[in-house]
Amino acid sequence: LGAPLIYKFGYVGIAIAGFLITYSTLPLVIFAMNRVIKIATWQVIKMPIFASLVMGVVVFVVNHYLTHSLLTLLFTMGIGMLTYSVSIFLLDQKTIRLELDSILSLIASRSKSKTQ
Repeated sequence: LGAPLIYKFGYVGIAIAGFLITYSTLPLVIFAMNRVIKIATWQVIKMPIFASLVMGVVVFVVNHYLTHSLLTLLFTMGIGMLTYSVSIFLLDQKTIRLELDSILSLIASRSKSKTQ
């Protein structure tokens, strides 16, 4: 699949091949995973997918109007990372706060045990 697409589209062809292979095998991977571990797959992946879509739209628009050099490309990448992070935080504040509290309490308990 990669060779014909690379021949026809160059570097974009390998990106297309990677995309097609990844997303055509994803349902098989999820099915196999759910046979071993019972999880609500959609509940786990829906927020990252939505945040990725938001980031993609923002980066597409910013790239169209702004990216003309390496510096502005790096700026666009930063905008993308910030957009994704803010989207995830806004979509799932409760879980993120619980995870941060868990991490901070673990750090606090380890630092107390080292001082004793």
